[in-house]
Amino acid sequence: MKSGNIIEYMDDGNIVLGYILSVESVSAAGRKKENFRIVTEKNKITNITASKIINCEQSHISEKTNQAAIASRLIEMRERRRQMAQSVPLAEIRELIMLESQQAFGAREIAAAYYGANFTNDEASAVVRNIFVKNPYFKRKEDYFFPASDEDVARFLDRRGKGRFKNASRRSSRATWRISNRAVMHLTRANFSLKNIRRKSSF
Repeated sequence: MKSGNIIEYMDDGNIVLGYILSVESVSAAGRKKENFRIVTEKNKITNITASKIINCEQSHISEKTNQAAIASRLIEMRERRRQMAQSVPLAEIRELIMLESQQAFGAREIAAAYYGANFTNDEASAVVRNIFVKNPYFKRKEDYFFPASDEDVARFLDRRGKGRFKNASRRSSRATWRISNRAVMHLTRANFSLKNIRRKSSF
């Protein structure tokens, strides 16, 4: 990874785009590690370590481009990639991968399995945005992935289905409670108004 590259990294569970401005090597406990100074899609400059980075690619953005223009380009990329990620069929890709004798795969190898060897950076990112978040079809070990077993997929989907049912039940209960309360309030007001009308009519 070097200055001028575009990266995608994890930040509080979200995938964020960044543009590397500079790379600094730091020695700690006898080991060298790299810190990356980047412009993010949020138009902020920050420093991150290599451990956060999940995807890296070359870019055509000049290092002379101003910060706001870089952030704007990153936002365009983010929106395009998010849309593409929605149509990535992880279940089908898992079936393809399971035909291979290889056990573990890098994210770009998985992209190649689905899109072909000449996949684009956007296509690689679409796969990355699916497999680096929790999903039923692939398990992660460091920066490699392997297809989940049929049993694991079934268990995951079953748990997720039960969770959605519980959430739906809670929402339904809250909605019913609100409706019931409103109904009681309306009835109380109606009764109060009726009593007033009867009192007035009795004079």
